[in-house]
Amino acid sequence: MLRWFATVILCLAMGYGVCLATDFSADVSQSMGGMKTGGKVYVSGQKMRQEVAMAATKQIVIVRGDKGLVYMLQPAARQYMKMQGVKGELGMNNSKAMDELRKSATQKRLGRENVSGYSCDKSLFTFKDKKRGTLTLWSATKLGGHPIKTEMKTSRGGVFMEYKNIKEGRQSASLFELPAGYKPMKMPAGMPGMPGVPGKRK
Repeated sequence: MLRWFATVILCLAMGYGVCLATDFSADVSQSMGGMKTGGKVYVSGQKMRQEVAMAATKQIVIVRGDKGLVYMLQPAARQYMKMQGVKGELGMNNSKAMDELRKSATQKRLGRENVSGYSCDKSLFTFKDKKRGTLTLWSATKLGGHPIKTEMKTSRGGVFMEYKNIKEGRQSASLFELPAGYKPMKMPAGMPGMPGVPGKRK
């Protein structure tokens, strides 16, 4: 449970999600501490939905950049958690998000690479707190600077995420709404806030 939250929050908080003019869906491949998971991601403007399957259980994260909210859903229990996120334009084009990242890490630009058929700017961030290690982002120019590949290495292991089979096109608005009938659940004890994102849990 906590491992899944840590993985998803890391990928969303460090990648920050989406940019205004971007609409697409993709398959998502993730790995953390030897555990591999797969799922789907849907992006529409300032909104993003990520679905991850772990041990035959689906987990869903909905990011609403337009409202500054993040919903973490457990469909099997019909429950959710709500967190305050960054409001406004997201993605690598968000100067506020990048300023927050640069405060805690130094950036080294590594040129351009092709990922899943998209030309990406590659950057390596080395955190000032050595325990946090390094973060590498591959940000697709055509997708508004959305990171479609991330790799984080720490003293405790690594976290990897990559988008594949990207399909550009309009996404259904219902994907980014909190489903009816879901009830709020308590945040697990010791659960941290989103890294680098000022805000509160609710």
